[in-house]
Amino acid sequence: MLFRSGPGDLERREARQLHDAHALADRAALRRDHLEQAHAVDAAEGHGAAQPQPLDLGALLRHICAICRQTFDQRFGLETPCAPDLPQVLGHAGQLEQVLLNLLLNARDALEAAPGAAAPCIRAALQPAPAQDLPPDLPPGAYLQLQVEDNGVGMDEDTLVRIFEPFYTTKPMGKGTGLGLATVYAIVQEHQGRIVCQSRRSEEHTSELQSRFGISY
Repeated sequence: MLFRSGPGDLERREARQLHDAHALADRAALRRDHLEQAHAVDAAEGHGAAQPQPLDLGALLRHICAICRQTFDQRFGLETPCAPDLPQVLGHAGQLEQVLLNLLLNARDALEAAPGAAAPCIRAALQPAPAQDLPPDLPPGAYLQLQVEDNGVGMDEDTLVRIFEPFYTTKPMGKGTGLGLATVYAIVQEHQGRIVCQSRRSEEHTSELQSRFGISY
């Protein structure tokens, strides 16, 4: 069924097209800014040149969590159980802080998308990695295991298989760039670690775990 467009319809259509063009330009600019920031972090860390340094991963985790507690919704619990006397790891502090922050922000977003969650909570636990939990492609040795869990909305299988793809996001335009988890994946791989994710989509928001990111490093 075809209808003739009046002058007012044409103006509205042109305005909408102009708005869409500006939105796409803004999104492209945001992606470029994030890439430039990532390159800046690499340069500051001496990416590809500077040697990794011994680091207290537990101290880094406590530092990032302290920042998040000041900025996250106060209704959200943030638990950070760390095993005592953990060995140091070799790495770049700025990059590992970015990993921790991106994972916690992702968990926060999951809670914000589930306003009906009972006792919304994020749990970031650090402990020695049990040998049976290590991915089979990791060389033998001692590893630490970081698990970041939340009881937010969770993810379906179609989303789960794509979460580490650059620029993939389920968020509305302007709310996400799709670079957060892709950056996490790249940094973990560069540090000779592995990251896996388990999640389930639930329409009934409870206090049960919905998503877990596990890093062996």
